[in-house]
Amino acid sequence: MRARWEFISIGLLLASVLGAQSTAAAAVAPPAADAANALPVAAPVPKRDDPDGAAVYAVLDAHAPPGQREAALKQLREDAEHGNAFAQLLLGALYFQGPQGAHALLPRDPALADVYLSNAATHGNVFAMAAMAELELQQHRVLQANVWAQIYVHYGVSPQDLKGATYAALLMHRTWPRLPRAEEQTAVDDINAYIRLHNASIIAGQRQSRSEKIARTLDDPACRIVALHPDAQHRLIRPANYYNTLVQPGIALYWLGVDAQGAARVAEPILSLPDWRVQRRMRGIAMSWRSEPAPDCSKPMRYTLLPVEFRRSMLGHA
Repeated sequence: MRARWEFISIGLLLASVLGAQSTAAAAVAPPAADAANALPVAAPVPKRDDPDGAAVYAVLDAHAPPGQREAALKQLREDAEHGNAFAQLLLGALYFQGPQGAHALLPRDPALADVYLSNAATHGNVFAMAAMAELELQQHRVLQANVWAQIYVHYGVSPQDLKGATYAALLMHRTWPRLPRAEEQTAVDDINAYIRLHNASIIAGQRQSRSEKIARTLDDPACRIVALHPDAQHRLIRPANYYNTLVQPGIALYWLGVDAQGAARVAEPILSLPDWRVQRRMRGIAMSWRSEPAPDCSKPMRYTLLPVEFRRSMLGHA
């Protein structure tokens, strides 16, 4: 029952970091003797190729012809229906952010955002887990927001990242203290139930994402790119010179187009948390990222995902 005990230790750390008085996170009953077999066996995950880079960019490009964007959006929906976690994440993000996004193609629809983002989360995408926590907070569902926040921490954040002014620490600061004492044990039970039910799918999705990335590199060595996937624990770019220039810590995910020399030519935001203003301040950092040159690549543009995090030296100070 490794997943459950890992969550308990994170809960205790959060109580220490946030100064919480409750010990509910440690109040989970000891597992039974056969609890090691409690997690479901990982089912085979059907192969899901990543959506075509040009199609994704057409969806995100506000200046692309409407017919081209609609065709690309249709393809993205088909990919999402076939279990592609990135397509689910992108559609969920479009419905999550609606008209406030720079590439507003879809209306804001919390119900559809919930459908797509929760499916992406069960396929292992930790950005989707964080977005679900923000979505629940926006709708004032504190219990559900707390559950998603701690699931995000469990699968996507190193424990040491909860000790500083990071987005994960901020998210926990906005959820755990607001949870009524009477609902704390319910949150713990719900988190452990989610882990038991979906851990195999989450781990399988993360492993597949990494293996497919390796396979694409081997299949097309001339177009190799150092891809950055947000599916496992965050290994994000942390621009130190931005630590104290922002209102609050945050994370953003960009769809990056890189030329043959390795320079970023396109940086379209996919998701920005805790709110859309985050991506505007971080676009310059995304555009400054460089990949390895690929002069023999026949593609005019190579695409990748770029997750960016920024933090302050101390939570609560600008």
